[in-house]
This record gives sequence, C-alpha cells and structure tokens, in this order.
Amino acid sequence: MLDEMQVVAVADLPWPHNPSKCAHIDRFNAVRGFYDKSFDGHIPAGAHFFLSLDADCLAVCAYHQHDWLAIAAASVDLLTGLPPGSDRDDVLSAAADLLPAGPDRLELGFLFSDPITWSPSTTSITNGQHRTCALKASGATLCAALTYGERDYVAAPGDTRRPRAEHPGGLLGWKARTRLGWATVTRGIALGHPVTLGGHVPIRSVPSRRHRGS
Repeated sequence: MLDEMQVVAVADLPWPHNPSKCAHIDRFNAVRGFYDKSFDGHIPAGAHFFLSLDADCLAVCAYHQHDWLAIAAASVDLLTGLPPGSDRDDVLSAAADLLPAGPDRLELGFLFSDPITWSPSTTSITNGQHRTCALKASGATLCAALTYGERDYVAAPGDTRRPRAEHPGGLLGWKARTRLGWATVTRGIALGHPVTLGGHVPIRSVPSRRHRGS
C-alpha cells in the first residue's frame, strides 16, 4: 500500500460529499438541497457545509479534537522517510519516534493502515471524509494519502495554502470544473439561502478568489 501513497496538499483534497456519521448530517443534507442533484453538486455543497461550521460545531466532533497539524506533518515525515518495501511494523516503529503515545499517534497509524483515499483524477474521497474535514479545519497543508499511484499529481514542496484561511479548502487549487462549482457556492452565499435548522446556515467567511494563503 505504501507504494500507492504520496504526499498531497490538504487544500486539494475534495470536500465531504456524504458525511453520513457526522453530528451535523442534517445540516449537510439541508445545504445539499440547494445544489444540483447530480453527483457533481457535492462539490459546492461540501464547500458550503464546511464554511458553515464554527468552533462550537467542531467541538462536538471527536475527529476535530486531535492535533492534526502534528499528525499531518508526521505523516509526511513518515512517508518520505520509510524505505521501499516497508511494512506495518516499520510504520508503527517510525510513528513511535515521531509522536508520543496517545490518540494522535493512533490517528497517525490509521493514516497508513486505513488511509485517506483519493484518486486525484476524481472529485471525491472514497475513504476518510471526516479526517479530511478535520485536516482542512486545522490549517494543515500537506499530508500522506492513498492516491492509487496516480503520479501525474504532484503536491508542491512546502505548499503553504491554508485550507481554513481566506479560501477554506483551497478552491484555487482546483481545475475549471470545480471553479465553476465555487461560482455556484458564492452565488448561493450571496443569495443567503435559508436552512430550516433554527435559522440560516452561518457562513464563517467568504473566500477571496485571489488570495493564495500564508
């Protein structure tokens, strides 16, 4: 499996498209209703949903309680430092050198035994939506993921786009198809779509289309 993993920019990872076990799934479903019913509608819907999450929302999710900045950095060090042919025991041994024992080290191990799975030629994650949401919210910039060995994708070394800053999720890293999706998101925000959840879905911030993050 390590042979098919690589370092990816967190900003490039797709938005959640079906966070079925999320504490806020009712909110996601309400937001999803504003967008195209085809599968492609999940792109702007996932962005809109993420923008609606404030600190209180994140506090009720166990995934968001980890130090994802440290976990993501350790995953990059681990993946780039292990020699070819390394196995599960090698991963666990290396993880012990990077993070102290505890929940964060366990999550680091899961990034390799049950990795975030994304084919860069697609617009959805097939495993790890909740962890991806937590990584984006943390401001982590790079992490290890299973990409099916698609070597056409390369994350820029030292990528500094911050998914939580002015452009949550790093929309500027997407191709034209997703930029069209982002136009739909901004139009939806501008129209102030109401959501029947005791009010409106709060929008945390509206990204700048030119800001590159820092």
